[in-house]
Amino acid sequence: MSAKWSWGPRGHRRGRVNVVLSRLLERCFPAECPLRRLEGQARILQRQQQPEAALLRCDQALEL
Repeated sequence: MSAKWSWGPRGHRRGRVNVVLSRLLERCFPAECPLRRLEGQARILQRQQQPEAALLRCDQALEL
């Protein structure tokens, strides 16, 4: 079982808490969440030696 879905101290799944917090952050900071998501995707694509796709993600972030 991965740590992402491991059981917390009271028998609740930690992943469920992450989902709730993520949705709360998206409501409080609606502009920042898509930017962070695109930034993360661009970094992953850059590490995978896909510079054109990474640049496309950066362009999408700039358009927001």
